[in-house]
This record gives sequence, structure tokens and C-alpha cells, in this order.
Amino acid sequence: MLVVDENPENRRAVRGSLEALGWLVDEAADGPQAIDAAVARDYAAVFMDRESSGIAGLRAAGSTARVIGRTTVDPARLALLATSRSGRDLVAELVDLFVRSAPSRAGALRDAAGLADRDALRFVAHNLRGSAGNLGADALREACTHLENAAVAGRWADARALVDTVVAELEAARDALLVLAVS
Repeated sequence: MLVVDENPENRRAVRGSLEALGWLVDEAADGPQAIDAAVARDYAAVFMDRESSGIAGLRAAGSTARVIGRTTVDPARLALLATSRSGRDLVAELVDLFVRSAPSRAGALRDAAGLADRDALRFVAHNLRGSAGNLGADALREACTHLENAAVAGRWADARALVDTVVAELEAARDALLVLAVS
């Protein structure tokens, strides 16, 4: 795993969390350093801001590593779960449950929004919000909060738009968790 961030304290904090999950971690301070590192070594994943200009450079350099945005999943939350008595087995179990339920949750959100079913939409968003919070998928958790509020208020135009946002964040979280939990 390669961690890319301009701030050395941020790099160290993320590195520590990823190492607690069993990853071997290298660091780069910016996009050019990340590209050099990716050319020298084939990484399973690169942990960097989704907005970073280095992503295009990694692809141009031929890197096939998955790029994980820091805002998608907080590895510190997973590392904290890994320190429990059940350890990495707990993380693997929770990630497996989350990943397996992702398609049905996305479908349930779309169905409930299409039917303007306030209770169903609120229930699924609330349930997903809890799962996201447990796993450190904070962007997904926040999107679910907005969706839940729109459903309760009966703001259907907002709710339908937010379903797309929640589903996109769900897919991003699923992808990041699959990479982070397998080490």
C-alpha cells in the first residue's frame, strides 16, 4: 500500500492505521513521488485524496493500483476494530457482511424512492448509516443522514437525487473496504 499526502503527520497516522490492519506501507509526499514509487513497485492500492492530480499521473505511468480516497473509508476505524478481542476476524466479518448486502441495499433504496415509500426509505438509509459509521465510511454515513432527513420531511425530489449519491458512496466504500480489509 502506498500512502500519499503532503502532510507528514497525516501520512504517519494513515500509515499506522494501515499497518495495524497488516499492510506493508510506503509513503510519498506528493503526486510526482507517488508516480516514481508506483513505477518502481507494483502496489495493490494507493491511499490518496480523490481530488489529487496524482491519480492521472499514476494511470499514465501504467499503475494498475486501486486508488482509495481518504474520505471514502477511515482506516483508523478499521484498525480500532482490529484491536478488539476478535481482531482482524471481526473486521473481515463486518466487511464481508457489508459487501454482500451492498447490492440489495442499493436496490431497496431505489425501490423505496421510486415508490415514495417514506418508511422504507428512512429505514434503509438509517440502517446503512449505522453500518457505514461502524466501518468508518464517513462520506456514506453523511449521505445517508441527508437521505434519511429528506425522506422524513417528504422532500421526494431531494430524496431521489440523494439516493444516487448514497449508492455512489456505497459502491466507493465497498471497493475501499475490499482493499483495506484484505492484507
